[in-house]
Amino acid sequence: MVYLRKHMRKGIAYYSVVETSRKDGKVKQKIICYIGNEKNYVSFMKEAINSKDFLSAELENLSYSAPLELLKLANEIEISKVFANHFTKEWGVDAGV
Repeated sequence: MVYLRKHMRKGIAYYSVVETSRKDGKVKQKIICYIGNEKNYVSFMKEAINSKDFLSAELENLSYSAPLELLKLANEIEISKVFANHFTKEWGVDAGV
């Protein structure tokens, strides 16, 4: 599976395209393409959308990881607590759940 991985180094986000596979029961990660910081990330995505090589089955895996990254970001900023504080609890369920 191929996905985008975000690395934080000294408060700056760096990105790379990573492929994971299993070998002898262990997960192995291989960096396919190092993208760089956010400026390079934007130009990489623009080029990737126009690239015929990148638009393949691997793009499907990459687009699958986008919602997961959004979920990670939502958990990172604790959006569920914001919803729980601003919306009432109905039917015994918090809005942030």
